[in-house]
Formats: sequence, C-alpha cells, structure tokens
Amino acid sequence: MMLPLLNRQMVLESIVRNPDGAGGYTEDWIPLGQLWVEMKIRYGRMDDGGVSLAKFVFTTRSSPVGAPSRPKPGQRFRAEGQSFLIEAVAEDKDHVGYVRCYATQEVVS
Repeated sequence: MMLPLLNRQMVLESIVRNPDGAGGYTEDWIPLGQLWVEMKIRYGRMDDGGVSLAKFVFTTRSSPVGAPSRPKPGQRFRAEGQSFLIEAVAEDKDHVGYVRCYATQEVVS
C-alpha cells in the first residue's frame, strides 16, 4: 500500500479561553505549528439551517501522545481561509508512524 501523499501544509491550532472580566470568557485560536497532511473528503451535505457540512480525513505523521505537534480532538486545521474542526484522531492502521484526523468543515451559505 502506498504511503500517504503529504502535499498540503496546514496550521494546527488550539482554542484558548480567556476571562472576559464579567464572569465569562472569550475564545481565541492560537497556532501550534504547521503540519504537512494528506486531505481527502469523506462526504458532504447541507443541513436544514443552510449550513454546508463537509467531512474530511487528514493523514499526517505521528508524534508521541501529548506532544504539541500531535493533533487532538477540539483542535483545528486551517489554511487558505478554510478551517476544519478535528473530531477524532486515530493511529493509521495501514501506515505505521501516521495518524488520521477526522474533521468537519462548516460553511454558512
């Protein structure tokens, strides 16, 4: 089986919650670094509220669990004005040393 083609550079981002001074918080995305990925669409659909939901799988090189370079659920990939919320991460069973990240892109029409 061929190795994943890591031909797209993405920024891995994590969300940070900052107190807003009124008992709540604001959310900001901070970059953690850049990763080369293989990006494949799984499927897409339009929900009843006019939101286009597209599901993708990203494959990238693995890092040790807990390393800042290892994607995890709740983070996102971003590039070229697009962002993809990571929902799950699993070792790639077909390729040792790679992980698969299952992510959703939402676009409001």
